[in-house]
Amino acid sequence: MENLVIDDTSNIDLYLIQIAKDGKESELQCRHVRAAANTFGFSCSNTPPSEMLLINETTGHYTRTSIGGWTFHSSIENIGGDSIFVEYGVCTPISTNNN
Repeated sequence: MENLVIDDTSNIDLYLIQIAKDGKESELQCRHVRAAANTFGFSCSNTPPSEMLLINETTGHYTRTSIGGWTFHSSIENIGGDSIFVEYGVCTPISTNNN
């Protein structure tokens, strides 16, 4: 995730802009929420909601999910489905030291 911007003027606490390798951008809007074990983090989603990102602000652990639909190339019109992608990991801090 890159280009983090805090927005104090709305009910959105944080905007995340993802820039894919092909240059395509997507924006997630995040809200500060209480998480498990009385910790806090961010719950983020895009619009329309097809991707969700949950970040624990103490540990940096995250879970990301995406949902999409597909129709197989050779299938008939009424056969299709949905796919769900789940990823988890730990955020890498961005160094502010320019040395």
